[in-house]
Amino acid sequence: MPRITLAIAGSGTTSYENVRDLLNDFVSPYGDDVTFIIPVTESHVNESLLLVMDWLDEENWDYKVVTDKGTLMSKDPDIQRILQTSESDALVATNVNKKVVGLLSEITERNAKGANLILLWGDDEEVDANSEILLDLATAKSVPVLDLTQGLDDLTFSDETADADVDEEPDPEPEPEKPVRQEPLVAEDEPLDETPEPEPQTQTQTEPETEPEEKAPPEAEPEPEFAPPSDDTLSEMETFFATSKEETPEQKAVKKQLRYYAMAYASQVGGYLPEGRERSLFLTKVQESLLWALESAGKSQFSVQVVEDETEGPQEPQEAPQEAPARGRGRPRKDGSPAKPRSASQRAVMEIWDADESAWVRKGRGRVPKGAKTRLVNPDSGEIVTD
Repeated sequence: MPRITLAIAGSGTTSYENVRDLLNDFVSPYGDDVTFIIPVTESHVNESLLLVMDWLDEENWDYKVVTDKGTLMSKDPDIQRILQTSESDALVATNVNKKVVGLLSEITERNAKGANLILLWGDDEEVDANSEILLDLATAKSVPVLDLTQGLDDLTFSDETADADVDEEPDPEPEPEKPVRQEPLVAEDEPLDETPEPEPQTQTQTEPETEPEEKAPPEAEPEPEFAPPSDDTLSEMETFFATSKEETPEQKAVKKQLRYYAMAYASQVGGYLPEGRERSLFLTKVQESLLWALESAGKSQFSVQVVEDETEGPQEPQEAPQEAPARGRGRPRKDGSPAKPRSASQRAVMEIWDADESAWVRKGRGRVPKGAKTRLVNPDSGEIVTD
């Protein structure tokens, strides 16, 4: 079974019944092998095209959308409905009309009857600029063009017949010859007045000499507009979370934490969102917020900077430093001040009387035996402090 591709556009007045009956009869020989292309911009979408969209939805036909970047951001409910119900992602082009005819031309080069451009042409007063541009482009590419408001007649064929009708108009009938006035004959007896008639004197007016006009300098040609980048400019999410060079360890740690929070937030919220344009915009905004956060973190210094006081003027007299107290043998206090010197009893060591040896011995570890004699002795001088 042959396959056909149909692109539909235009703003001519018609009815839903006319659209339904004509398109059903036209596509019935092709079965399901029909591809529809719909140009969707704010200037293409109108009441007549919405009738075609209603028929596509009623018959469950899939269709492809050709649009531009500005239309993707449109809040028009009809445009959003068309974009969301298309069978695949929209084809984005800078020139929508040229893209539509280009798709049809690629098919007709392989099969002359494999594609048609269907226009809602209507009366001459209803023809919009997009319909005229599409007709001219399709005619130049030898793409057949049909009029949905006139029973799917061939628009290009109707133009040729109109020219032929103009050429076949009958020639006008020749006008009857007007009678020539005959001058009366002059008798030979009468003398002829041969005096020449005075020629009328024409007054010639001398025009004042005008100075040559100065030619204006040629206008500078406008600079060519650069085409916007293609749709594939968004890279993978890992590109946005990449680490920049020449960073301090503190900045790397902060940026790593920021990327973790951004990816966690995008994963948690994005898991509840269906695939579509809105979800892509959400992820883009999260990426944009992360970029600004990383930019701020890259300019921050995560360390304490001591700013010197550069104020001028008389300085208050400072007190003379006091001498630090003599440090004892103990450990210093928690506030850093030295410990007080220990007394003789604090520095003394304990000795125990050993009856077996009949001598005083220094107490070791453990408890003192019950009933044993003890005394405290200065370890430096051997003087008995207490007995």
